[in-house]
Amino acid sequence: VGFEKLLHPAIVSASMHQYHSGHFRDAILNSVTVIFDMIRDRTDLDLDGAALATHVFSVKNPLLIFSEIKTKSGQNDQVGFMKILEGIYTGVRNPKAHSLNHNLTPEITGQYLVFASLLARRVDEASNPN
Repeated sequence: VGFEKLLHPAIVSASMHQYHSGHFRDAILNSVTVIFDMIRDRTDLDLDGAALATHVFSVKNPLLIFSEIKTKSGQNDQVGFMKILEGIYTGVRNPKAHSLNHNLTPEITGQYLVFASLLARRVDEASNPN
Protein backbone atom coordinates (compact mmCIF):
# COMPACT_ATOMS: atom_id res chain seq x y z
CA VAL A 1 0.00 0.00 0.00
CA GLY A 2 1.40 3.40 -0.96
CA PHE A 3 1.22 5.91 1.87
CA GLU A 4 -1.08 8.18 -0.15
CA LYS A 5 -3.88 5.62 0.18
CA LEU A 6 -3.67 6.10 3.95
CA LEU A 7 -4.29 9.84 3.80
CA HIS A 8 -7.46 11.57 4.89
CA PRO A 9 -9.07 13.59 2.05
CA ALA A 10 -8.52 16.88 3.91
CA ILE A 11 -4.79 16.12 4.19
CA VAL A 12 -4.62 15.21 0.50
CA SER A 13 -6.32 18.48 -0.42
CA ALA A 14 -4.20 20.64 1.88
CA SER A 15 -0.79 19.02 1.52
CA MET A 16 -0.18 16.79 -1.46
CA HIS A 17 0.54 19.54 -3.99
CA GLN A 18 3.28 20.82 -1.69
CA TYR A 19 4.55 17.30 -1.07
CA HIS A 20 4.81 16.50 -4.78
CA SER A 21 6.49 19.87 -5.39
CA GLY A 22 9.15 19.08 -2.81
CA HIS A 23 7.87 21.68 -0.34
CA PHE A 24 7.89 19.28 2.59
CA ARG A 25 7.79 21.88 5.36
CA ASP A 26 4.74 23.51 3.80
CA ALA A 27 3.03 20.14 3.35
CA ILE A 28 3.39 19.40 7.06
CA LEU A 29 2.34 22.89 8.13
CA ASN A 30 -0.77 22.64 5.96
CA SER A 31 -1.65 19.22 7.36
CA VAL A 32 -1.68 20.53 10.93
CA THR A 33 -3.48 23.71 9.94
CA VAL A 34 -6.26 21.80 8.20
CA ILE A 35 -6.84 19.65 11.31
CA PHE A 36 -7.39 22.76 13.41
CA ASP A 37 -9.56 24.25 10.66
CA MET A 38 -11.69 21.10 10.83
CA ILE A 39 -12.09 21.52 14.58
CA ARG A 40 -13.04 25.19 14.20
CA ASP A 41 -15.50 24.34 11.42
CA ARG A 42 -17.19 21.76 13.65
CA THR A 43 -17.39 24.05 16.69
CA ASP A 44 -17.60 27.62 15.32
CA LEU A 45 -14.87 28.63 17.78
CA ASP A 46 -12.22 31.23 17.01
CA LEU A 47 -9.46 29.67 19.12
CA ASP A 48 -6.24 28.04 17.98
CA GLY A 49 -3.61 25.59 19.11
CA ALA A 50 -3.65 24.13 22.60
CA ALA A 51 -6.44 26.47 23.71
CA LEU A 52 -8.70 25.11 20.96
CA ALA A 53 -7.83 21.46 21.62
CA THR A 54 -8.31 21.67 25.40
CA HIS A 55 -11.57 23.58 25.12
CA VAL A 56 -13.15 21.33 22.50
CA PHE A 57 -11.99 17.96 23.85
CA SER A 58 -12.17 18.52 27.62
CA VAL A 59 -13.61 15.60 29.56
CA LYS A 60 -15.83 17.76 31.78
CA ASN A 61 -17.53 19.86 29.11
CA PRO A 62 -16.56 18.56 25.64
CA LEU A 63 -17.82 20.06 22.42
CA LEU A 64 -16.66 16.96 20.51
CA ILE A 65 -16.24 13.46 21.88
CA PHE A 66 -13.82 10.85 20.56
CA SER A 67 -15.42 7.93 22.42
CA GLU A 68 -17.64 7.10 25.38
CA ILE A 69 -16.36 9.43 28.11
CA LYS A 70 -18.50 7.86 30.83
CA THR A 71 -15.93 5.07 31.09
CA LYS A 72 -12.32 5.35 32.27
CA SER A 73 -11.13 3.95 28.94
CA GLY A 74 -13.17 6.51 27.02
CA GLN A 75 -11.85 9.32 29.23
CA ASN A 76 -8.32 8.12 28.53
CA ASP A 77 -9.04 8.19 24.79
CA GLN A 78 -10.48 11.71 25.06
CA VAL A 79 -7.62 13.10 27.14
CA GLY A 80 -4.95 11.24 25.18
CA PHE A 81 -6.05 12.54 21.80
CA MET A 82 -6.61 16.01 23.22
CA LYS A 83 -2.98 15.97 24.36
CA ILE A 84 -1.81 14.59 21.01
CA LEU A 85 -3.58 17.50 19.28
CA GLU A 86 -1.91 19.93 21.67
CA GLY A 87 1.40 18.21 20.97
CA ILE A 88 1.16 18.26 17.19
CA TYR A 89 0.45 21.98 17.30
CA THR A 90 3.26 22.76 19.75
CA GLY A 91 5.82 20.18 18.67
CA VAL A 92 5.25 20.01 14.91
CA ARG A 93 3.43 23.09 13.67
CA ASN A 94 5.21 25.72 15.78
CA PRO A 95 8.81 24.68 15.01
CA LYS A 96 8.01 24.33 11.31
CA ALA A 97 6.28 27.72 11.24
CA HIS A 98 9.16 29.56 12.89
CA SER A 99 12.10 28.33 10.85
CA LEU A 100 12.82 27.55 7.24
CA ASN A 101 15.57 25.14 8.30
CA HIS A 102 14.61 21.47 8.31
CA ASN A 103 15.87 17.99 7.56
CA LEU A 104 12.66 16.72 5.94
CA THR A 105 12.76 13.99 3.32
CA PRO A 106 9.89 12.50 1.32
CA GLU A 107 9.77 9.57 3.77
CA ILE A 108 9.71 11.71 6.91
CA THR A 109 7.12 14.02 5.41
CA GLY A 110 4.96 11.06 4.42
CA GLN A 111 5.06 9.83 8.00
CA TYR A 112 3.91 13.22 9.28
CA LEU A 113 1.07 13.24 6.74
CA VAL A 114 -0.12 9.77 7.74
CA PHE A 115 -0.05 10.83 11.41
CA ALA A 116 -2.00 13.99 10.57
CA SER A 117 -4.49 11.84 8.65
CA LEU A 118 -5.16 9.74 11.73
CA LEU A 119 -5.95 12.90 13.69
CA ALA A 120 -8.13 14.28 10.89
CA ARG A 121 -10.11 11.02 10.85
CA ARG A 122 -10.60 11.15 14.62
CA VAL A 123 -11.84 14.76 14.37
CA ASP A 124 -14.20 13.76 11.55
CA GLU A 125 -15.58 10.84 13.53
CA ALA A 126 -15.90 12.72 16.85
CA SER A 127 -19.49 13.07 17.98
CA ASN A 128 -21.38 15.95 19.51
CA PRO A 129 -22.22 15.44 23.19
CA ASN A 130 -25.93 16.09 22.65
